[in-house]
Amino acid sequence: MLKLLRSKIEAITFNGQKSLSELMKLLGIAIFALDDESRGQTPPYKECLTAIAEMKEIATKQRLGSTEQGFNSLKNDMLNILNKVIAFFSENSLNSPSLMEMITGGGEVRKNQENEIKFALLMVEQNHIDFFNKRTSHLPSQPHDRFNSHYWIRTQNNIATFGFLENSGLPEYIKEEALSVIQETAKKFQ
Repeated sequence: MLKLLRSKIEAITFNGQKSLSELMKLLGIAIFALDDESRGQTPPYKECLTAIAEMKEIATKQRLGSTEQGFNSLKNDMLNILNKVIAFFSENSLNSPSLMEMITGGGEVRKNQENEIKFALLMVEQNHIDFFNKRTSHLPSQPHDRFNSHYWIRTQNNIATFGFLENSGLPEYIKEEALSVIQETAKKFQ
């Protein structure tokens, strides 16, 4: 996921406020992805925790991104942080297989598909971050509600099925956006 995120950040070019908004969404996804990478580790990876703190510091400087020079500076800072964490995982052989890889047997194409879908769902969360920030999480480790607490993915015979949990409380417009991005992402791999 971190490598896919890095490629998405690298691809953004300065185009005024719209590109800054996209960069800030990617910053939010980076924080979630880094948190996910260290979750379940006792103690959590110091490198991930440091990277999360550094990403949060970048978020406080977003006003600097209104110029091309400032935008590129924020973008480069984000890429440097991600590159450090990616190198840490690589150097320490911590690139463990994902749950989906273990279930389906993995493979580079399958990993790319999984990461693209995860990324698309994280972007839905970022598009509606105010909604999730206002809601309390049922998990004590999360400071607020997360989109991944509202859906399920089942894999059987290399076929993935996606659905929403009953009584999740998600508005229909968020559900519709999620279904739309999953369909768009799946089309890339057909």
